[in-house]
Amino acid sequence: MAEGTTHVLLPNEAELLIQSLDVSNLESLGSKKWWSRHDIIEKLNIQAVVNASSNTDEFVKEFCISHNKVITLIYDLLVSELWTEEIFPCIKERINMEKSTLPVYMALFHEATVVGLLETMLYYKEACEAAGDAIIDLIDFVNRKLTKLLLKQEKPKKTHNENDDLMFQHESIQFTIYMKSLSILRYISDSIECLPLSALTRILNVHDIPCLLVNILDTSPWKRINEKGNPEIYNDNKWCSVEKDEQHLLSKLQGQVWLTLYQLLMHPEAQRKYEFNTSRKTQILKLRRYLNEVLLDQLPCLTDLQRFLEHLAVMEPPMTKRDLVIEQMPEIRSKLQEKYRGKWKNIAGKQAQEYFTLSDHEMKEHAQRLASTYNLDVLESLLDEPPVCANCHSEAMKRCSSCQNEWYCSRPCQVQHWSKHKQLCKMLSKP
Repeated sequence: MAEGTTHVLLPNEAELLIQSLDVSNLESLGSKKWWSRHDIIEKLNIQAVVNASSNTDEFVKEFCISHNKVITLIYDLLVSELWTEEIFPCIKERINMEKSTLPVYMALFHEATVVGLLETMLYYKEACEAAGDAIIDLIDFVNRKLTKLLLKQEKPKKTHNENDDLMFQHESIQFTIYMKSLSILRYISDSIECLPLSALTRILNVHDIPCLLVNILDTSPWKRINEKGNPEIYNDNKWCSVEKDEQHLLSKLQGQVWLTLYQLLMHPEAQRKYEFNTSRKTQILKLRRYLNEVLLDQLPCLTDLQRFLEHLAVMEPPMTKRDLVIEQMPEIRSKLQEKYRGKWKNIAGKQAQEYFTLSDHEMKEHAQRLASTYNLDVLESLLDEPPVCANCHSEAMKRCSSCQNEWYCSRPCQVQHWSKHKQLCKMLSKP
């Protein structure tokens, strides 16, 4: 271990927790057992980020691979996705929004937690290889998220209505997942040699992800203009201001998309399998308008892609060689859908009553559990800029003196935010 490195978990603790991870199920989501499981995955996620950021031994990744838990995490991710799609819409209509929505928020946030842990691990080819056939399900997950990202036109706006606030949080969590899915796709594309036989065919010809990425480049969802009319870019899970002299620079996510496209169009195996036709050729050639000197200076490898596109423009799409391969289908999600078909409302009713309608004592237990999981010293060690105000989102210098969990830029902002913060604050502050 590097001297001075902050740890959430020591290696032996992490290994024991990873060994304890079992296959999740939809019915228990929100139960005490599920909360314990969430705590474990969140601590592993934070520790994995700490190790990657400090360039130290990435023991979380190593233990997940050696104990065959990459597949378990993918399964857990798909359970969480189905809960969000099928159960959450029913639950939010059945619970009292005047009370804290913390348990529901954490159930929604769990999907982002698992995605984050997988994103950190899949940077390494051995993690992609350890996923085995479950990588097919992960590819389909990524395709669903990126398709929703492309179709989503209107960004959520925060309101003072409790129900709308929860939906705003839900949309914000999903946006984070969309962005992480871009990174996961990049890492999968870097591991073409390690993928199952039909995985690349599914990426290229079943989902046509190259054309999907071209359209995402056109919309640039990682860019926006804020309420003050200033440009911002999504970087490291947050929106950041962009100086005028830096607006020409590639963002990390934009770079991820270009590198993914490079792999999916230039890798010899991908070129052999991608079934070009006139429609796909037209879409792919849209990339030419972006390949200027400014971009090529930042990603010189794209010069080869530019040359390929120039050849493609003046010739018929290259013939592809079709291999006789038995297509692998995503099994995890389809089996889950078959298992729970017609049961969504019954599960939602039971969970709303037993797991998401909590007493003050139960809410206090959850709040204290979260406070111990999200170690402030560790989280602050990962920040490279000051915290933001919980009310107006400007730079904050003052922390709530009672619970030490929220930051504010001024006393007026703290007073204005108190109605939303007071319940959690009192729970965390009580001895």
